[in-house]
Amino acid sequence: MDSWGYPIGLLACNRWVAGAIWYPAPALIEMLDWFSVDHAYPSWPGKLWLSAMFKLFRTRIEALLNHRDQVIAAWQVKHPGQDVFDDRTLEITGFLHVSVDYWVYSLDVQVDSTNGYIIKIQYSLIG
Repeated sequence: MDSWGYPIGLLACNRWVAGAIWYPAPALIEMLDWFSVDHAYPSWPGKLWLSAMFKLFRTRIEALLNHRDQVIAAWQVKHPGQDVFDDRTLEITGFLHVSVDYWVYSLDVQVDSTNGYIIKIQYSLIG
């Protein structure tokens, strides 16, 4: 986020950075359908914001996860016999800049002139 609270980028990291269980990209992408922060504490607005960002930038997140797995696979080939997931020299596997304003600007919205209802929304950019 920038100093105003706007998202400016997404990153993917190696397992040791988050200290989490490793899931391959296809499994994580499937889990995205169920992602939601469902508690109000410590910040209800923060929960809504984070959940919305996962929906808004889903295709970017998917690309980042697939790229992460490619980086991990390439690292394993170059460093046989080493545990790639605990290798402290591999921290960030990818970064993508994001912009809500740019995303909204890229929407192509068609409105029915008789009733004002939206009849078609098309996202004209990749991600």
